Amino acid sequence: MNRLARAAQRLNAISRIWETIAPIGLARSCRVGRLDDGVLTLLADNGAIASKIKQQLPSLLEKLQTRGSEITGIRVDVQVKIPSPEKVIAPKPGISPQSLASLEKLDADLTDSPLKEALTNLIKHQRG
Repeated sequence: MNRLARAAQRLNAISRIWETIAPIGLARSCRVGRLDDGVLTLLADNGAIASKIKQQLPSLLEKLQTRGSEITGIRVDVQVKIPSPEKVIAPKPGISPQSLASLEKLDADLTDSPLKEALTNLIKHQRG
């Protein structure tokens, strides 16, 4: 296995440990970044989360070490997590069936005129 794959597996294992030892609020707002020379970098979503993690560093480091990781220190960086845009499903353009029925009634009541012609074309277009 190449060096990059081993490093990725190690970070993945540390991420799983982090998710089990970190308080729920912190685990959701912070993720494992990288591991350089025994120093684990955690990426916090904002400064408040980074501050909370820093307050708990000694106990978090101890918990990581007791689970077999070779981490000698923890560094916390703030990296805002950009939410992925949600897929928005645009409503299908068109006129509701009730509105279309009302327009057809109006169309039937109108005398020949440019308005009636435009309304007739609109109804045909909506009916397909």
